[in-house]
Amino acid sequence: TDPKVKVNVGQISVPSGGLMFTLQLYSQLSGDNIKKGRNISGTGTIDDQGKVGEIGGIDKKIIAAKEAGSTVFFVPYVKSTKANLKLDGGQTNWQAALKAQKEYAPKMKLVPIRNFQDALNYLKYGKVIKTK
Repeated sequence: TDPKVKVNVGQISVPSGGLMFTLQLYSQLSGDNIKKGRNISGTGTIDDQGKVGEIGGIDKKIIAAKEAGSTVFFVPYVKSTKANLKLDGGQTNWQAALKAQKEYAPKMKLVPIRNFQDALNYLKYGKVIKTK
């Protein structure tokens, strides 16, 4: 591509890194320093429309993010359905994340993300601006 994009997928082998991978690609292609020196982590699948989907084991990802020094964590935020309630013991990702944060990372800020634009708005403006 022009501009050049460097991609090191390393150990990323599951779709739960989709949101963060997409943000990294956006930053490289746009030239925008959206991270602004912040240690931000997150999770979630992403589809071709930019919609973020839920994943399993979010509690473990929050613990790993805390250990890596992250102060902000992007959490998939979707309406509860029978299907997504099977991922984390009968809870949505948001519900499971709140519980894990309280127990393991009380100082970490959780940010509810429904789509790519929500994450980008937070990175650019410090808040999620309601998007479609």
